[in-house]
Amino acid sequence: MLKETLPLFGIPVCIFDLDIDDAYQKKIQKIITNLDYRMIQDGKGFISDDLYLFKDKTFSKLNKQILESLNFFNEKIMQYKKNDLKITTSWATKCETRQESIRHKHSNNMYSAVYYNQCYDSHSHITFYNYNYTPHGYELEVETYNPYNAGNYSVIPRDKSLVVFPAYLYHQIQPNLSDRPRYSIACNAQPTAPYGIGDSIIT
Repeated sequence: MLKETLPLFGIPVCIFDLDIDDAYQKKIQKIITNLDYRMIQDGKGFISDDLYLFKDKTFSKLNKQILESLNFFNEKIMQYKKNDLKITTSWATKCETRQESIRHKHSNNMYSAVYYNQCYDSHSHITFYNYNYTPHGYELEVETYNPYNAGNYSVIPRDKSLVVFPAYLYHQIQPNLSDRPRYSIACNAQPTAPYGIGDSIIT
């Protein structure tokens, strides 16, 4: 008889609905559609030349809400003691029709977040990958997918939603199936000093 199943070492991904009014949403959309972009390697979508978008005061309201969500994730979901986070880099991405991103993670940061300002039904999903999947080398047919056997999971973008996740988690923008460009705003975050314990403390 089964006594207990331990869901060890879970990786949380949280989706927040941000309080963005329609006028501000339109303002954000106008800015990100008019940014200068450069192509990512092998034609895998575009990234804005500006990697510090949130230094622009126009994004101050968005920046504030994202920081609040990141701190909630850190304190309420991860259950770390209060430690204000700071956003390090912030940028926009663009995928034209049929374009997708490479599978990647965000190094040198603790958390990452992606904000979807304006979406369409056929816009591409963001897929997260489980790199502990089939560590034993076996891949069997699955009866029902669950957190124990899934190799990946896709989140469907929605207007004014924010996805927060650990920066080490590999992810990928799936091909854009619409006839309109797919835009998103992403950022990374780190804890602010002091943090740490014992001889690993950072001040």
